[in-house]
Amino acid sequence: MFRSVRGLGVAASALVGLSALGVVVTLVWLWRFKGVYEDYLAGRATDVELLSQVEPAVTLSAVGGVVFIAAAVVTAVWLWRVRVNAEALNPGAAHRWGRGAAVWGWLPVVNFWVPRRVVLDVVGSGASGVPVSTVNWWWGTWLSALVLERFTRLTSDPESRYFDLSQAVLWAAVCAVLMVAAAVFFVRIVQRVTAWQSDLPTYQPGQEAMPPFA
Repeated sequence: MFRSVRGLGVAASALVGLSALGVVVTLVWLWRFKGVYEDYLAGRATDVELLSQVEPAVTLSAVGGVVFIAAAVVTAVWLWRVRVNAEALNPGAAHRWGRGAAVWGWLPVVNFWVPRRVVLDVVGSGASGVPVSTVNWWWGTWLSALVLERFTRLTSDPESRYFDLSQAVLWAAVCAVLMVAAAVFFVRIVQRVTAWQSDLPTYQPGQEAMPPFA
């Protein structure tokens, strides 16, 4: 029987939203840490006060990592499912990559272009209300945020030769804006594709979608 993707769509949207929120929370922490660090260098803050700002970073990093991994896994499963469903609903639609690209397309290097193509092909199979520009904006803002996140890590690491908290806060702020924008675009795509594949009244016999990784 054809399987709805509504639950996966809700989970993917929620986790991506939480991941974007985590980037914003990290920005707030970094801004506060910058102030305490500057006070410490000027002799206005003690070692204890400085350490009290460092400790939350460990928790933020751990929680952020778990949420990011969860979002990545659920998104990959959702993309696999909608890719399989799209092929069943519209067998004549063109897909540049096979079903497996919904999963291996997120591996390093190929993840710079394969997932975007998979999403475009799924949308082109019948999802309405998702122009190519929306997919491109999602992909562009997300990739840009990933790049700026590296700059943030580099400039916020005390052991790095590029350590500069003022620059780190700047990169983190731009990264947060881009990540939130990417999350908004992605949720829009997920909602449209999920609605298309979850609200169909009937399905054609013999076109049932297989479960993930079948």
